[in-house]
Amino acid sequence: MSNKTVRVSGLIGLIAGILMVVVGGTVWGFAANQLGAQQITVPASANFLAGSSVNNPFSALAQADIIGVHQQTGAVATLEENADLLASIGITVDPDATYNFATLGPINTAVNGAVAEGTITAEEAAPILALRDTANQASGLQAALFTSVIAFGVAALIIGLGILSAINGFAMTRVAGRAGAKVAEKELVNA
Repeated sequence: MSNKTVRVSGLIGLIAGILMVVVGGTVWGFAANQLGAQQITVPASANFLAGSSVNNPFSALAQADIIGVHQQTGAVATLEENADLLASIGITVDPDATYNFATLGPINTAVNGAVAEGTITAEEAAPILALRDTANQASGLQAALFTSVIAFGVAALIIGLGILSAINGFAMTRVAGRAGAKVAEKELVNA
C-alpha cells in the first residue's frame, strides 16, 4: 500500500471519527433533552437514584424499575382486597405472582364473563378490570424508558467508535507522514 493511500485512509478515518463523535453527542444530547423536558423525577420509593431528574440512561432505568414495582404492588393490593369476590368465580390471588398486562388478561376475561352472567356487578368488577389498563400504561411507559436507554447506549457506542476511528486515522496519517519523510531522506542521501 502506498504512502498516499495510507495517508488518505487515515484522513478519512480521522474525519469519520470526528463526525461520529459529533453525531453520537448530538443523539445523547437530544435524548437527554427530550427526557428532561418531561420533568420526571425518580420517586423517593425507587430502588436507586431516588429524587434525581430523569434525563440520562441510569435515571431512566430507575424510573422504569419503580413503575414496574408500583404497578405490581397496586395490582396485588387490589386483587387481595377483592380476593373473596375473585374466589367466588374461581380465581385465587397469589401475592407472589407477577401481575402484568399478559397475566391480568385471563383474570379480566373471567371477571367480564361473571359480569355478563350476573354473578358479580359491573361496580364490583370495575377495580379489577381497571388493573389491566393500568398494567398496559405501565408497560408502555417502561418500554418508552427502555427505548431511551437504548438510544443513550447507541449514542455512547457511536461516540466510542468515533474516538477509536479518529485515533486510528490520526495514527495512520502520522505513520504515512513519517514513512514519506524517511523515503525523502533516503532519496536525498542517495542523490
